[in-house]
Amino acid sequence: DKYEVIIVIWIIIPIILFFVSDIFSHNTMTGADGLKNIILSITVRTLVGIIIAVPIAIIGTPLIKLTDFRKSKLFFFGTVFMTVVVPLIVFGNLTRSRLNEHHHIRNQYNIFADYSTLFQCVSDLANDNYEEFTINNSYINRHQHRSSSGRGGSSYRSSYHYEYTVTFYNGSQKIAESQISADDIDYISNLPVGFDTKITIYSKSGFIRSIEPSVDFGKEESYEHYFTLSIDGDNIVYERNVNSDVEIKNLTWSGFKKNRSYDIHNSLFGINAENDNSFDRGFVTCNEICLYGVVDGQYRRISNIIADN
Repeated sequence: DKYEVIIVIWIIIPIILFFVSDIFSHNTMTGADGLKNIILSITVRTLVGIIIAVPIAIIGTPLIKLTDFRKSKLFFFGTVFMTVVVPLIVFGNLTRSRLNEHHHIRNQYNIFADYSTLFQCVSDLANDNYEEFTINNSYINRHQHRSSSGRGGSSYRSSYHYEYTVTFYNGSQKIAESQISADDIDYISNLPVGFDTKITIYSKSGFIRSIEPSVDFGKEESYEHYFTLSIDGDNIVYERNVNSDVEIKNLTWSGFKKNRSYDIHNSLFGINAENDNSFDRGFVTCNEICLYGVVDGQYRRISNIIADN
């Protein structure tokens, strides 16, 4: 029967499109590709909502006519409920995007928030207007949200999804905040700490346009570049490379046996280096000398190693 085929197609297509929209929302949210993913995700979910809600509105009146209300004063209200209220509720639930955190950041709490974001992304993609900032640190957070897609749980009440945000800092000053996708986390979390990174943010939507570190090493490696040690006659001297607003506590000259400088607990000695940028290497006998300090709550090697082979 052709009607049965139509009904099956009507059910299958929205299900497929629904999960396709999830794929777009999980891909990158940065750059022009990110804007395209967001636009596609909202557009596809809207299409799903229309495919489901419009037929419900169309068959609403015939269904209410089959009830005992057809000669009642409640017939009008029943018709409005079935042809307007129910389709709108269904449409709203099906078109809800994965942009709760973005709406929170941008203070968009109205029912048209997704479509405000859609038009903003279209404008940014067309005009490429942006603001530029300099940052030297970032913090990524994960947020759990209720979800109607059934993902993450066995029922509507227990289902949820995760959204991610990044906050950029210059020293202790908050510079910008934006929602990112799971695909963006690895790159952003590996940005160098303490060294300038130029970021651009789209003016209308507030999503990240670009990220350009000033150095070519990642987060963990960046700590080892905070200071550069060199030999000056009988002394070892250091030069600070990291931004002055990066807090470093307990800056210490540390000496180690060969190949043991990877852990502060292996040190043969520790001499305060906060007030003296030179160290007499004839003062002690050891194979390796470097600087250690407390950064981001833990002792780290924060310089290159001067080794006596």
